Amino acid sequence: MAGPTPLTGDAPPPRPAPPLEWPSVTHRFSVGGHKGYITVAVDGDRPVHVEIRMAKAGGVLRGLLDSLAVSISLGLRYGVPLAAYVDALAWVRFEPSGWTAGEVGYAHSIVDYVVRWIELRWPDADRIPGLDDPPDPAPDGETCGICGWPRTWEPGDACPECGHVNAGLVRTAIR
Repeated sequence: MAGPTPLTGDAPPPRPAPPLEWPSVTHRFSVGGHKGYITVAVDGDRPVHVEIRMAKAGGVLRGLLDSLAVSISLGLRYGVPLAAYVDALAWVRFEPSGWTAGEVGYAHSIVDYVVRWIELRWPDADRIPGLDDPPDPAPDGETCGICGWPRTWEPGDACPECGHVNAGLVRTAIR
């Protein structure tokens, strides 16, 4: 059993038990001539487990990719947003790199390819229904002149989305 954490003294939350079976997607890829497979298990419409396998990979590369996949999988199961991994790992540069077949295009590394492909395959993975929905349009069609957020605040107050303070409103066409 896990003990107290060093920073808070509280025991970490229990790790969710994975189901006996998950539906999954296996994707074949090639980065700079190095071939591999990504297997992503999904729970509903959200990825929860990632495996990365390379053909002809040496021990170091295989071990690092396995460790990365385990780290991503644990984070996804504990609720870490996929966007956090994409922000941290996309565009990371190291060899092998090169052109890929498909929508990713040029991959700067295998890690770059993996996180960008997962993001493209599950673009709404972090969307929380109701919370992440765009705001309703303003009844009179006025929006913030900077970010376009519907105007639902009083003149002279800061825009709740971007913080801009100005009466500079933009009229949108309402038909």
